[in-house]
Amino acid sequence: MFFISGWVAGKVGNNSILVVGLLFASLRCFLYTILTSAWQLLLVEVLHGFSFALPMAAMCSYSAALAPPGMTATLIGLTQGVYWGLGNMLGALVGGVLYRIYSPIVMFRTTALLGVVTAIIYTISVACLRNYNPELKVKVDYEAAELEPCHKEEYSP
Repeated sequence: MFFISGWVAGKVGNNSILVVGLLFASLRCFLYTILTSAWQLLLVEVLHGFSFALPMAAMCSYSAALAPPGMTATLIGLTQGVYWGLGNMLGALVGGVLYRIYSPIVMFRTTALLGVVTAIIYTISVACLRNYNPELKVKVDYEAAELEPCHKEEYSP
């Protein structure tokens, strides 16, 4: 999915990718709770590309588009650090508590519900921000971003 992420983002936009990614992740979590065979897991995991690869690429392109000149790598690194560090830490901590106290089904269904709620809140927030400031739109030239560096300045250590 990573290899088509630029094309998809150019067609539907980063906001749509992030929302769809959250919804696919929520669907995956819910489907885990109703599987009756390990073989069914293979079919559910097909959704992983839509719930991981596309949103990850959208987060990186958003970070690159919002970064001041010369700070692209820093902002992408910060975004990835929050996602992989803070996100994984909190997910493991809260998920482990839910798993131990309640059950795996409660853990996965709670995660699915939180994903849907987050997608709704994100969509409403973006709509409100655009109504407040219609110029607030991150524009990224995806074809140019694939062919040349994000910023033209030379790197000097």
